[in-house]
Amino acid sequence: MIVSEVIDRIEFNISTKDDLSGKSANNLFTKRNIVRALKTALDDYAQYTLEIEGIKSYSISEDQRILDAPSDRVRSQTYRGMYVVLSSVIYPLNVKDFNMVKSTYYYNEIQGVPTDAFMWQNKINIYPRMNTSYISTTLEADCDENATTLTIDHDGSDFQPRNGRVQVEDEVIEYEKITNNSAIKSTLSGCTRGLEGTAATDHSAGSTVKQKNFYIYYYKIHWNIPLLDNNTIAPAYLTKEMEINDVHLEPIISEASYKLLAKIDINRANFYKQDYKLWLRRAKYEVMQGRNNTKVHGKIRDPYPFEIGFVRDY
Repeated sequence: MIVSEVIDRIEFNISTKDDLSGKSANNLFTKRNIVRALKTALDDYAQYTLEIEGIKSYSISEDQRILDAPSDRVRSQTYRGMYVVLSSVIYPLNVKDFNMVKSTYYYNEIQGVPTDAFMWQNKINIYPRMNTSYISTTLEADCDENATTLTIDHDGSDFQPRNGRVQVEDEVIEYEKITNNSAIKSTLSGCTRGLEGTAATDHSAGSTVKQKNFYIYYYKIHWNIPLLDNNTIAPAYLTKEMEINDVHLEPIISEASYKLLAKIDINRANFYKQDYKLWLRRAKYEVMQGRNNTKVHGKIRDPYPFEIGFVRDY
């Protein structure tokens, strides 16, 4: 379901006749307040169910040991996995306890392939240090915001061979594979544009291209729906797909509708009233069940022990 459909459904739910309460409601139910109510329901859903998955990529240099954690992560059970790319080879990292990593690498200046990581104060600490830096190159030719191939002035053999990411100026782009590789240039094919909260834009030949050589798979909150100064939603986001499946969106829409109507007419609000916390528990169970059967559903992980104990409630 796209953003405009979600907003339309909420507006339909809260629309009221033109009586005194209706006039008051018209002032209350601005796009800004609708988006705020929706955001609250979405955040509760993401934090409780861990259903929304994200990827954050970095361009890290030699000797770099500390990275900023993704700003949109869920605080609990955030990280699923991390890996680093060195000379086109992927090396997974172990996310370990603070004391275990610190005691193992106690002021050790060894460099090479990072193997371990721990988190503290919104920072990700990796050990040992990298012994190489990300590749920085340039675009060989102009490309517009809809281009699905990029030609770069560099041998692509040191890049992640498939499903890697690069940053062109301020835009993060994922490519499916590298083609037409030579000693002086290569083509990134099957590109998906404007990832990780960036926007797809035009780029000129000579624009800086940075290899993404560190990746984090994590659980995140839903992206914000931006509003313009005139209290309308930015047009580019109206046709953007929500990050939640349509079945789970329906109770979220009802929760947002209830929160808005409860401020003006509790009787009408009660039509959309639900035990949202109870529904979140059921949604979490559905998500956990999907992750349980990794062979069938292709999900990321098996349930944690505390999630398995949750099953007895149903």
